[in-house]
Amino acid sequence: MMPVWRKSASIWTKCILIHGLLLLPLTWSSPLSATGEESDMSRVGKERFQPVAGVIHEKKTVQFETLFRFSDLRSQQSKLFEGSRVTNVLNTAAIDTGNPHVKLEIVSPAGRATGRNTLVNIAGQYDKAGHRVVAGFNLDFFYPAGMSTGFQIMGGEIMTTPDNSTTTHMAIMPDGTVKMGGPVAIRSVLTAEDGSTIVLNGVNRVREEKHTDHVFIVSDRYGASTLSKGAGVEVVISPTGSDGKVRPGMDIKGVVEAVYEKPNNKIPAGKLVLTASGTKAKWAKDHLTAGKKVSFRTDFDQGVNEAVYAMGSANQEDGRVLLRGGEVPEQILDMSDLKNVDHQPRTIVAMKGKNLHVFVFDGRQRGYSDGVSLIEAARYLQTLGMEEAINVDGGGSSTYAVRKPGDTQLTVTNRPSDGADRPLGNALLVISDEN
Repeated sequence: MMPVWRKSASIWTKCILIHGLLLLPLTWSSPLSATGEESDMSRVGKERFQPVAGVIHEKKTVQFETLFRFSDLRSQQSKLFEGSRVTNVLNTAAIDTGNPHVKLEIVSPAGRATGRNTLVNIAGQYDKAGHRVVAGFNLDFFYPAGMSTGFQIMGGEIMTTPDNSTTTHMAIMPDGTVKMGGPVAIRSVLTAEDGSTIVLNGVNRVREEKHTDHVFIVSDRYGASTLSKGAGVEVVISPTGSDGKVRPGMDIKGVVEAVYEKPNNKIPAGKLVLTASGTKAKWAKDHLTAGKKVSFRTDFDQGVNEAVYAMGSANQEDGRVLLRGGEVPEQILDMSDLKNVDHQPRTIVAMKGKNLHVFVFDGRQRGYSDGVSLIEAARYLQTLGMEEAINVDGGGSSTYAVRKPGDTQLTVTNRPSDGADRPLGNALLVISDEN
């Protein structure tokens, strides 16, 4: 997709050419602004309640005024429209992270790195006496198999990591505070008994045929087998002196139990399997023979090693920082980047003081909710005084559920654009210890 620019008088016209079709060009003479003002509809239909102390839910309609001017250049009779307006229905939650009876958890279905389920069903898996789920939201981008495209830490255990870095992150620390921001660097290294080392391409990832020179390590959180494809080597490692859980910043020591030269081997409970291809498979054959000792370690920067729960988006263009220190990054203000001006359903997490705020904008539903662009969302959150914000998975994944007064389970209060609740790979849950 290549934008075609032409200049007319004192304004710039952007004609977007997609698959040979000329779509609506946008013209502007000044940047977009989001007023954040509520429409009359929102004031009439606003919904607000407190599921538990420390959590406030609100549903409202917000209209965004833009300074775009647009016309359809395919028509000789086309009018030049001055300005435009988009309407968004959004559900928001404000969570006081300083409340001792409320905590946040980033979870995956059934506590596994793979698999998908609806938000309400995921919440039900973690709801129990003294650990009541009072709200939940979709969170990170995920592959069809359910694993996060970035990294996820759950209960201090690494569920999955990408190759070496992410574009955004959110971390829940042991004291309940939340850290949020941009890239996190990740490094996973396995050391053989002879001192040789190899840098891994990820934890709990599928080795596919396209991975011709890669090495991953998988735990029993991943599934029953490695699901690997193509030529390679797989090494079963039996941890010694530990439970085999992969934790950030901690060495796992073990002994090579078996080496296989076929794909898709079983992952024994409590054990790890290294799966490699190409030159990295040769390294494994040369250095990891049965009975040899090994050690393995994964480290994150930005203080994420200490997190109890965490996520970081990777391999997704929409995984972007919207606010940094209360300011909108230049990347988001770049209107030549179509990702910044595209209206979509979106889920956004933000910080204001010690409070975590979640915003779920409905979209793709003309006459009800149009969806929000990244630049509109960033400006809107800025008017609300948000300090840090990141865009997470959206589209048909955007789902917001809350426990209404008198209910014992969550109700989805937004309108997912698929027309039904999409099975998700992970979720952010709000937990109360009050029954």
